Amino acid sequence: HRVSIARRLGATEIEGYVKTVHTRVPLPADARQEDLILLSEYANFLEQTHLDELRPDANLRLTEAGQYDFLLQQIEVQHFMMEMQTGETVRYENAVCQWYDDLYLPLANLIRARDILIDFPHRTEADFFVWVLDHQARISKEVGWRVRTDAALTELTEKVNTEAVSFSNRIRNTVLDALNLVRTSAAPAGQWREEHQQRPGRMFGEIIVPLFKDISGFPLTCALEIARHENARVYGLLLSTCELTPELQSSLQTQFDNLCQQAGIEGQLIFEMGKPDAILSERSRWVDLIVAPLERDALSPAGKGTVSPTFRNLIQHCHTPLLALPSYPDTTPFIFPTRTLLAYDSSKKADEALFLAAYLASFWGIDLVVQSIIPEEKNHPTLPALAYAEEYLGNYHIEAKFCHAHGDVANEILRAAEDHNCDLILMGGYGAIPMFGGFRKRTVDEVLSKTKFPVLICR
Repeated sequence: HRVSIARRLGATEIEGYVKTVHTRVPLPADARQEDLILLSEYANFLEQTHLDELRPDANLRLTEAGQYDFLLQQIEVQHFMMEMQTGETVRYENAVCQWYDDLYLPLANLIRARDILIDFPHRTEADFFVWVLDHQARISKEVGWRVRTDAALTELTEKVNTEAVSFSNRIRNTVLDALNLVRTSAAPAGQWREEHQQRPGRMFGEIIVPLFKDISGFPLTCALEIARHENARVYGLLLSTCELTPELQSSLQTQFDNLCQQAGIEGQLIFEMGKPDAILSERSRWVDLIVAPLERDALSPAGKGTVSPTFRNLIQHCHTPLLALPSYPDTTPFIFPTRTLLAYDSSKKADEALFLAAYLASFWGIDLVVQSIIPEEKNHPTLPALAYAEEYLGNYHIEAKFCHAHGDVANEILRAAEDHNCDLILMGGYGAIPMFGGFRKRTVDEVLSKTKFPVLICR
């Protein structure tokens, strides 16, 4: 009342008793009424957790009311799990610290590393932390296994960014629809490498292998062996065109579990109905590698035919590296690769393959042969491409053999694999729209149609 009268009289000052109030959350002078609600919730959160004392650099500001209860629930779960694991009483402050250090901070650092907040200036990393975990929970429920937080973050940001489609993109999509062409939704070349460079540990932590009622086939044997080498988890995706009886599902589940147990691998079997290429493409968002049998439209008893349309779709839309396995008898043991041929042409997709080749050489101990080829219709030299690959590998102290050739690219790749006794071919995948033809599409398809070696195709 005194202030209102003073203002009406034009007073610029007023006498009063001033008391300093210390709060855990500073109150800015320009705070709006809705800001007071968030600041009050944040203050209550800090009063309960003492996170500002335990971790003075922590900043968990949120821009949406009601979200601090979600964080408190997480800490309660962390507290409960710690007591269950130790069988002893654990101080609440210890649970707060472990939740912040092991759950919040790694995801917050990943959000910072990807510069996500640049596109969302009015949001905070704590906002994204809450959104990502909520998105992760919903996606995990849909796919049937716990999706990694970094994969959920990638999918969430892509989903938000694609809500505002530019006019030119809408025209492009309309044209492709009119031509009855499938648009790719896979990440651009380079993104997979950038994300994996930010992740600690092994490259292939989660592997999908499609199964078709034959659990004990060569693809699963291969996937389990790679998983053993990478200390990875295997998801068997059993695909069928009709619903399986409970008895058959139980039998297949038992068989799958036994094979995983014998290999010492943690695995999970998921039953799905639908188009295999569409299901695998969508599920590839959540894993690090797909190990799949190579499908060909066989034109001869030897199986030397063109790549099937469904397998082409999988290559085009896959979000992660794809290991294509030629047909082998189911009794064939999987022999771990010892020498890899990298087909390198300095393109973005080939750079992904070069990155993966460095990993295979370093962590799998594989000998590396790098080949660059001048197509028959080209005359430009291959030396710059090989020089870059040699410099890149040299930075990681990786030795390799380098060679080049001139002629039909696919035939030269296959010939070099034979000549150098390679048992794995590593190459980049299709371009953005392989349906229109082009050098890369022809090369990948021709190699796959003729190879007797597994081919690892990179995004």
